[in-house]
Amino acid sequence: MAAGEVVTRPAAVVKELLENAIDAGATNIEIHITQGGMGMIEVVDNGVGIHPDDMVMAITRHATSKVADVANLHGITTLGFRGEALAATAAVSRLTLTSSHDDSGIGRQLQVAGVLDDAPKLMPVVHHRGTTITVKDLYFNVPARRGNLKSIATEFGHIETIVREVALARADVALTLFHDNKKRLSLSSSAMSLSTMSSTTRLSNSKSLNTVSTNANGNNNVNPLPLARLEQATGLSLTKKALEIAIDLTSLMQPSREYVNNGFGDQASVNGWLWPITDSQDTLPKLIYVNGRLVKEALISNQLRQLAQTAQLVGTGYALYFDLPTQWLNINVHPSKQRIKISPLNNIMAHVSHAIRTKLKTVVTTETISSANAIQILGNSQIVDSNLSIDNAFATAMPNTSTTIYSSKSQAGKSAQTTLSVVRK
Repeated sequence: MAAGEVVTRPAAVVKELLENAIDAGATNIEIHITQGGMGMIEVVDNGVGIHPDDMVMAITRHATSKVADVANLHGITTLGFRGEALAATAAVSRLTLTSSHDDSGIGRQLQVAGVLDDAPKLMPVVHHRGTTITVKDLYFNVPARRGNLKSIATEFGHIETIVREVALARADVALTLFHDNKKRLSLSSSAMSLSTMSSTTRLSNSKSLNTVSTNANGNNNVNPLPLARLEQATGLSLTKKALEIAIDLTSLMQPSREYVNNGFGDQASVNGWLWPITDSQDTLPKLIYVNGRLVKEALISNQLRQLAQTAQLVGTGYALYFDLPTQWLNINVHPSKQRIKISPLNNIMAHVSHAIRTKLKTVVTTETISSANAIQILGNSQIVDSNLSIDNAFATAMPNTSTTIYSSKSQAGKSAQTTLSVVRK
């Protein structure tokens, strides 16, 4: 992996550092940005930290790779696994790595500016348990790359989008984003859900996870994408018209040892939310997560769009979390891991399409009945209004007629009196 393939813009640096913090088991992460990431990017976490003996290795290319051989590619439970992110970032910036692996309050600091020295120096510093990575002057030694960056507002917009997308799949992690010393985003942590556990917690608690997994029989579980977190991260009101999705895929799993002792136990399910779109002006999220990783899969998005068209909808918003055995996945097919390969994807989508089609059909039927009732009520109200109008018309006309007659009689009486008086004279 060349540095340019990973560090394409400041937002890519933020994504890699956030994933590292989450893999370290952090529950509170702060991101400080200046000048849209071109001035400084700093990520502070309270994870397990890095031992001083491993700090030099952490910024050495591929030295921390979790892939010893090709077989390991099908058992990855962490967001990062190649071991190139920190080294690639350090190659095009002035990077400072500060970390403490215990609660002594003492940590170590390492500085790199483009090229790692033959004998890098570790400086003792005061630091809490966790890691702080500061990236300054991104692309200071690659002027051509820096010249291709957009405006400060555009680059920060990409960073904010990355932070929101990462936050959606990790409701147990509190994230705070600052830009030029101003708080721009604050996402508090919520109760721990299935998807928000660290990989080691998933592995150790695989039996307990089995007892709370959602299945087709309707057993209750905590949705891995809580609506409260979705609304908090997107800034949208999503509770109205939200359809909860819970699909059990364990029938696709064959009893085998390959599904035992992986980070996701023997789970295979799809959970999340669906929002029918009836107005083209609506802006709703379209997110797909696979084992906590945000991915872009054309087959899934295209099939969801076709289902919406079949249901005569403008479209659908969705936030789906696929919890799949790692043996089904090959994550090493894209430089930034935005796309992955899922071996039984066609079978999975058959189950997903059936469940979503049923949901949408129910919603469309309900809305049709509601519309028919509304039309009937409106029609009845119009009839009543018409009757009232007619009654009011008669009620208004009658007093006028009486008054006219009375006035005529009065005038006739006066004329008669006048004639009589003349005759007398």
